[in-house]
Amino acid sequence: MTDFPVFGSGDEFLRYMEQLVADIREGRVEDPPYHAVFLANREEAEESLSYHRAEAVRLGFNPDRVVMLRDPALGDWVVLIPREQDDAAFEELWGDDSIPF
Repeated sequence: MTDFPVFGSGDEFLRYMEQLVADIREGRVEDPPYHAVFLANREEAEESLSYHRAEAVRLGFNPDRVVMLRDPALGDWVVLIPREQDDAAFEELWGDDSIPF
């Protein structure tokens, strides 16, 4: 299970997530703790956030760990899904945590 960092403030959390998004986008993180879904507009991102939070509840994960933010570099909206939740959804579909593509 991924150890999530503890933050002293919302600003620390936001800076961490913005850096994580940049690292994922640039391929600097080999096994990121979150799966990132990049979306062009806020409405799509809000729909994705709602869906993935509902999936978190269904799969037994904390829905508050699914977050949405705006990528400051590109202006895209990003929904971040914890890796464990994403892996559990794939395992449910494919029978194990390997992605068939």
